Amino acid sequence: MRKTRIMVLVLLAFALVGTVSAFGPIRFSYSGDLVVTYISETAGYNNEFGIEKPEHINLGFTHGTIPALPETAYRNIGRCSAHEPVILYIKSPPEGGSVTYYSNQTSGDGFDHAMVTTLGDGSYTVGFEDVFGARANTAFPGDGDYDDVVLNVTCIRYAAPPFEAEPSPDFPIIALPAGFLCGIIGSMLYVRRTRE
Repeated sequence: MRKTRIMVLVLLAFALVGTVSAFGPIRFSYSGDLVVTYISETAGYNNEFGIEKPEHINLGFTHGTIPALPETAYRNIGRCSAHEPVILYIKSPPEGGSVTYYSNQTSGDGFDHAMVTTLGDGSYTVGFEDVFGARANTAFPGDGDYDDVVLNVTCIRYAAPPFEAEPSPDFPIIALPAGFLCGIIGSMLYVRRTRE
C-alpha cells in the first residue's frame, strides 16, 4: 500500500512538471535593447502585431497598403529589463469584430493563441494563431498551425560598466529532469529498503 502511494505521488509530480502551456513568459536575465523581428505570416486576415509590454507599440500589419516584410527587424523600440516580462500581441479582425491575442495568456475562447519557443541563443520565437475558437480539431484554435504571424524577440545586452557585477546564470533546464529522476530512484530505493 505504501509503495503504491509513493508511486502515485511520483507520477502526479511528473504530470504536473511535464505539463506545458503553449503560451509562456518571455523574460531575459539581463537588461538591454529590445529587438523584434517579423519572420513570416500565412494569415488571410490583415493582422496588426506589436508589443504590449513593457510599452504598447504597434509594429505593423501583415497585409494592407504597407505590409510588413519578412526578416524586418524593429529596433529602437524600447528596452527590456532583467526578469521583467515582454508581451507580444496580434490584433485580428475575424468575423464579428477584432480580437487581440497575447503571448502570455489564453484568449476569451479559452485557447492559447501563441506558441512561445525559447531558442538556443536566448531569443524567443512566438507563433500566433489568429482564428477565434476551434474549427476542425477542438483541441486547438483555428487550424492550430500557429504560423499566422511569427515573430522573434531578443534583448541586446547593454555593455556592463566595470563596477557592475556579472549577472548570475539562469537555472539550468537539465536540472529539473535530473532532479526528478534522482527523486524517482531515491523513492524506489527507499521502498526497497523498507521492505527488507
